[in-house]
Amino acid sequence: MRKGKRYNIGLLVSGIADSFTEQICNGVLRRAADEDANVFILPGKYIYRDTEGQPELMYEYQNSAVFSSIRKDNIDGLIICASCIGCLTTEEKLMSFLKGFEEIPHVLAASHYEGHNCIYYDNSSGVIEGMKYLIERLGCRNICMIDGTEGNSDAYERRQAFINTMNKYELPLSEKNFARGNLANTEETGKAMEQLLTDNPEMEAVFCVNDDTAMAAYEVIRSHGLVPGKDILVMGYDNVYTSANMDPPLSTVVADPVALGAASLDAIIKVIEGIISNDVILPARFILRESFGRINKLSRGTSDAETDFLREDFDTIFYHYINAFGVEAAETTYEKFRRFMLGLYDPSGKLTASKAVMELLEDFIGTNAINYMDTDEFLLLIDRGIDRAITGKKIPSGDETELFGLRTKIYRRLVRAIDKRLTSVVWEQYQLDFSMKVFVRETLNFRHGADQSYQVLLNYLDWLEVKNACLYMFKEPLIRLSADSFESPEELEMMAVRVDGVVSIPPLASRHKTIREIFDLEMFGDRRYSMLVMPLFFEEEIYGFIFCDMTERLYREGEFMANQLGVASRMLHILKVSESAQQQLEEHLSVMRQHNIELDTISRIDPLTGLLNRRGFMMAAKEWSSKTYPQGILVGYADMNNLKIVNDRFGHDDGDFALKTIAGILTEALPEGSVIARIGGDEYAFLTAGSAEDEQGCLKKIGGMFSSFNRSSDKPYNVSISVGMCHVPEEREWNLEEALVLADEKLYVAKQSKDRKIVK
Repeated sequence: MRKGKRYNIGLLVSGIADSFTEQICNGVLRRAADEDANVFILPGKYIYRDTEGQPELMYEYQNSAVFSSIRKDNIDGLIICASCIGCLTTEEKLMSFLKGFEEIPHVLAASHYEGHNCIYYDNSSGVIEGMKYLIERLGCRNICMIDGTEGNSDAYERRQAFINTMNKYELPLSEKNFARGNLANTEETGKAMEQLLTDNPEMEAVFCVNDDTAMAAYEVIRSHGLVPGKDILVMGYDNVYTSANMDPPLSTVVADPVALGAASLDAIIKVIEGIISNDVILPARFILRESFGRINKLSRGTSDAETDFLREDFDTIFYHYINAFGVEAAETTYEKFRRFMLGLYDPSGKLTASKAVMELLEDFIGTNAINYMDTDEFLLLIDRGIDRAITGKKIPSGDETELFGLRTKIYRRLVRAIDKRLTSVVWEQYQLDFSMKVFVRETLNFRHGADQSYQVLLNYLDWLEVKNACLYMFKEPLIRLSADSFESPEELEMMAVRVDGVVSIPPLASRHKTIREIFDLEMFGDRRYSMLVMPLFFEEEIYGFIFCDMTERLYREGEFMANQLGVASRMLHILKVSESAQQQLEEHLSVMRQHNIELDTISRIDPLTGLLNRRGFMMAAKEWSSKTYPQGILVGYADMNNLKIVNDRFGHDDGDFALKTIAGILTEALPEGSVIARIGGDEYAFLTAGSAEDEQGCLKKIGGMFSSFNRSSDKPYNVSISVGMCHVPEEREWNLEEALVLADEKLYVAKQSKDRKIVK
């Protein structure tokens, strides 16, 4: 506790949808409940990630803005998943990132770097155990490895364990045995597997740095007409949820993220309280599955001592159940599991009645543990239990038939239970899809940009099981390009609050918050809370942060929620600006009317560029409509690319310079006698005589002149426009408004491929 208050602990992770993140969060949150500490989960994705060639990830960098909300005077301690956040960058850049938190008590989770308090896995023992099985039991000699991102400490340690084991058994080892994958890009990992197959045609097995890498390896192996687990044996690391359900199930290493999270919470509290905290190393163990070939798991033994293995069996088969609900909650489930398994074979020598066994199974199914089980392992365990009964030689003649019938009944009951769960999942997904549609519709259901409209953003969070949330918005949106660092503003506005499901707008007097105050959520009363914190952004603009209850659904839907609220924030901002401009316009018109100033006397000329303004353009177009042009008329619509960014980054003087530059280039590029106008902020229109064949030449000439200007300009930014053109034949009656609409549609298409390189 700090000064009579709970500790505020920040948990810095990568993507909230990542299964590792979910499990480590579960471990931290459970221990935080025991220690009565508040937790703020900040998923900033991957720092310094290169997204070249991946347009779908173009704005992913904005997620890391959430890290900028942390200050030494607003958080008590940090748990930083450094190797996850920095898995796609260099160690040098990661150390620079961590330096920003050196004044805040912190520990590194799942990471091992000198000079920091670290809680991490023993990356070697599980790898060595799996490698020994490949070499000693299966006789493999030609073994390769798909490595992880360079600079990642986990990947390095797993690679060293691989190398040391290969050297210990004096197996051939060279650079051809390795290929570097990418922990977050399956395409690059696939290329790594292709390289290994090319360089090692006699390859017998491959160790993948994690399970996601193994999944990509499976696909490449199959694409070559080979069978994973038969032609090439595969081993992973992490034992993610899907590893046991892969085809074939993946042999992997269990490294328990839930235990890691719990140990990290214990460690950060010690650091906060000034207690010297040594590094904590957690064990990892190898799990054998069919990616190492067909395995006779029924041969472990048939003696009464078989029951001694039940705890180990339960921990292996229901590993994800234990992670989801905790060891203490799983203890009751284990007891029901144990009674069922012992029911298959009574150590006293008597076969338990089939009906009694089924009742024990029914009791176990009621725990819902089968929804989290390794199905293949559980069925093999049942087979082994029945095999023990048959081979135990204490069975009266004829009872084998009853045992086989019992196995059939058990299988049928499990199939029904699994089918019921699948039906439930389908129904839940249907309801989820409907709720998402409502959420999208309603979070954009506002007509005004007034402060009260922010209430809408928090009204529809029930489907995410969020009861408490708040919106911190910046006074003005901030522009952040991919190469920019980001500093959260020192002052924010609390625009909406959701408390126990009820949404309200804070009074004006209590809206203003400093960055130091945002983690002290007094509006929720004296309760302990676990909050997810995410930035609200749209493309280059960041609007603020949302704080909300961390719920199970947010692991899967949190990014979607934040993205949608980012879009809604942008719409609100646009409405605000529009309404403000409208109000100013009405005030000006009122003044003009009061002074009997006729609108028709307004000049036709745009004072900034010297071109016609909208009124002048319309009048000139009317004159054109009365004339004939044998080739027809070209109607053009254009607007400047990224004027807002130029204004925000370089100032309005540069914005004006860019607008005047565009006017000059259009005047020079279009034939003499053309009508050219600036019809709005960054919008231009023009009329010129020309045929349909002249359209592309005109566009090419305009584009070439802008390229030439940017090459010779000493400005630090590029000036460019997007243009749409419409041809009106001479024999056709034409309407300017219709022609401009058609040109605008082509402009929209052109903007999709606009040059996004603003800064040189």
